[in-house]
Amino acid sequence: MGKRMNTKIKELLDKLPAHKLTLASKVRSIVLGVHEKIKEDIKWGDLTFIYKGNMAAIGNHDTVDYLIPFFYLKAQD
Repeated sequence: MGKRMNTKIKELLDKLPAHKLTLASKVRSIVLGVHEKIKEDIKWGDLTFIYKGNMAAIGNHDTVDYLIPFFYLKAQD
């Protein structure tokens, strides 16, 4: 995962409590390590992984003590 972290992503991660940061960092490492063409960005306030469109996201809500995984399905033609 030798890529430099996007400033927006660093700011989002820096706001997470320690236990959520640990989990989000592990998930990032795994997902980005799968393939070099997987990218990440912040969409709708969530860390989103992109490969040929939105693929998955990690949602964070202050009202819960865990992260929420989102998986996107591509619309059928």
